[in-house]
Amino acid sequence: MKKTTSRLTKGLYEWNRKKKPSNLFGISFGAIVPRDFRFAKNAGWYNENGEELGRGDLAGTHIERLRNELLDGELFIILYESDSWEKTIEEAHKRNPKKVGKGKVPGKHYVATRAWIIVAKNIVYEVQDSAIFLKGMGIRNGIRTKIISRQEAYELILKNKKPE
Repeated sequence: MKKTTSRLTKGLYEWNRKKKPSNLFGISFGAIVPRDFRFAKNAGWYNENGEELGRGDLAGTHIERLRNELLDGELFIILYESDSWEKTIEEAHKRNPKKVGKGKVPGKHYVATRAWIIVAKNIVYEVQDSAIFLKGMGIRNGIRTKIISRQEAYELILKNKKPE
């Protein structure tokens, strides 16, 4: 089976001199979503290679579109705001330079160990750090999520092994 090239490329939603930002999935860099419609606030968005796509608020409608329109093998990884700060990434790089990149490309290992939400084709995963948590399905702002452990997120991102 031929592997599809991911549409989720570094800087996809950012402005630069060479290109306008993408509006794939109706997402805009730096978006502010009203509280009642917000799924994630000030989040960092990354691809399966640990490259930053953009950041900002995401609405439930964005998550629905991602879930329904992502291709096989594409992962849209959402990190908490504080985990997306360049300073936080630089500090992690200093502690572990072989596994963590710098700036807008912190790498797979970094996003795998800090993922909050992972959207794949037809499913939304919510990562729970707690050693004790209820496996199964959850609801987050009206969106059904599959609750997974940090280890399952790590294996999904690094080894493409889907959680059971």
